[in-house]
Amino acid sequence: MIIYDIRFLTVQDQLWGTGLNGKHFLDPGTSIELEQELKMIRNLSEIYPDPEMAWELGNYYQAKAQGIVGNLMLNAPTLGDAYQVMMEYVPLSYTFFRAYTETTHKVIRVYPTVIDLPANMLPFFIERDMAAVLAGVEELFPGKKSDILRMISFSHEPRTDIARYRDVLFENIKFKQPKTFFEIYKSALSLPLPGSDSQAFELFRQQCQAEYVLRGGRTIQLAYKVRLCIQAQKGMITLTEVAD
Repeated sequence: MIIYDIRFLTVQDQLWGTGLNGKHFLDPGTSIELEQELKMIRNLSEIYPDPEMAWELGNYYQAKAQGIVGNLMLNAPTLGDAYQVMMEYVPLSYTFFRAYTETTHKVIRVYPTVIDLPANMLPFFIERDMAAVLAGVEELFPGKKSDILRMISFSHEPRTDIARYRDVLFENIKFKQPKTFFEIYKSALSLPLPGSDSQAFELFRQQCQAEYVLRGGRTIQLAYKVRLCIQAQKGMITLTEVAD
């Protein structure tokens, strides 16, 4: 992977046209608007247009950088629990995407859906976030990416040689497909997370619920929770279990 020396990227270059300056980032009360963040990404991609920049940035968007929802995931008992709470509390993360899923006998297919992003910036963001997922999997389960993920499908064209994607990101990757998605083996969901803590998990879950409501969201929608419940089960599930 190309390693960029961002020491040559000045604050003025990064923040050009945003109305922000370095002092804003020292103030915990500063609120960054969507258009300002997008402008910062445009500035960065104009200086470093190679797709490797998106992949490298993905390394900084792992669970540890996702605030309380990231801590909730890291303390989950299993990979399946981490996956479920991420789907449930994704509005609290730093991704611009939401997701819907399809479940078959062997895999869960996750479709990222875009939230307020310009079409020409979608490849950058989807590759950045996919790189974050892959880096997180590799950190928690070294050498087991292929045991957890089945494939990655991108609807956009490759931005560099496909061999680079397969070498750096994932072997089973396809482009110019009808939809963007990635597939997780259902059998991998039972993998225990190293360093999980049940007490911390419950504490961060309560904090996530409080933060979700504080941000103006309602309690997690019932239909969404039911869908997650059904998808998390193996085999048949009764109406009583769904109701509970």
